Amino acid sequence: MNQIAILLITTIHLPFSYSQQLTGDSFEDALRNKTATLTYVYNDETGCASMNEAGEMEGIMIELMEEFQFYVQDKYDISIVSKYEKIEDRDFEKFMNAVKNSNGGVFGLSYISITASRQNNYKFSLPFMKNVLVMATNENVQPLNSIEKIGTIFDGKTALCVKSSTYQESLEMIRKNYFPGMEIRFVRSELEAFDKIVEDNSYFAIFDLLLYLEFYRKKYPIKRHKVEIDQEDVFGIAMPLNSDWKPVLDEFFESGFLTSQRYKEIVAENLGRSAVRLVEGL
Repeated sequence: MNQIAILLITTIHLPFSYSQQLTGDSFEDALRNKTATLTYVYNDETGCASMNEAGEMEGIMIELMEEFQFYVQDKYDISIVSKYEKIEDRDFEKFMNAVKNSNGGVFGLSYISITASRQNNYKFSLPFMKNVLVMATNENVQPLNSIEKIGTIFDGKTALCVKSSTYQESLEMIRKNYFPGMEIRFVRSELEAFDKIVEDNSYFAIFDLLLYLEFYRKKYPIKRHKVEIDQEDVFGIAMPLNSDWKPVLDEFFESGFLTSQRYKEIVAENLGRSAVRLVEGL
């Protein structure tokens, strides 16, 4: 990327109040003014989008959007100012509502599965990564090697999940087919679910593989159970319905970035070499 583009991209951090409406400049205004302020909402997920100890933003989606900014600068001569808004406690519902209720150039940076129901309330970019779901418990729980045995092995255990998530859909399918007596308890975030699993053997949950690996690398006493979750989906970047940035973001993805060596390097640096397979064949 050219040096001019790098110099023109700046970053600011502002406190976020849930009562406020987040805003960002439209692409139409950016074309006219040759500058734009974009707002990035993030959920503080290591490897995805988070702030390090030096106060710098890092993660796969941070670098992905930086590359997008370079693209916009190079093709449209638009300089970008980046604003980052953190959702406390990794509360997924608040995170999604913050994006839904925003206006203009606002982007949700998290592992968000593209679903038909969500497309009624958000615009989504083209998929940037495939999703794999895994089941996890405290490390002391007896291994579950077949989903058909879950009603026996996990008898008396409670499933945890974020309400209206793809995890809930998968758990309800498992309850219907294999575990009629399963109790599902809702939590605010995956972090809350992991905390409960670490503290108590009586819980289990379904997570995205990338989230599981984040906590596994942090040495949480957790166990992945080798059962297949019959659901395939993909991650996309969420925008409010009034955003006009989707065609530009899709154009960037279709320009060859998602198949580039640079993107594979970003994935490997933030998530490990094994995660590169999740971006192949999109």
